[in-house]
Amino acid sequence: MLRHIFIGKTYPGKTEAELSAVVDPLGNLPSIVPWIRAFSIEKTLAWSESQAVVLIAEFDSREDWERYMHDPNHLALGEIIKDTIDLSCMSVVQTIA
Repeated sequence: MLRHIFIGKTYPGKTEAELSAVVDPLGNLPSIVPWIRAFSIEKTLAWSESQAVVLIAEFDSREDWERYMHDPNHLALGEIIKDTIDLSCMSVVQTIA
């Protein structure tokens, strides 16, 4: 099993409503990409100067992860989040689950 971890730092000064406007559509990923085996998404706590959205998706195989990474519905979410998440600062890693 493969674990995909996305950490997207927000632009400064984003509100709770703006963060929810990112988390809510990303939370629909398992219905958009049904080969996701397990999924979670969270907002970081506002205890420091910056906030982020952390998404973890697990896949059965590298092939399923590659399908996800190239899926047009997944890629379209970038348009929804780009005004809140600084995509130039995002971190994406894969691990064995």
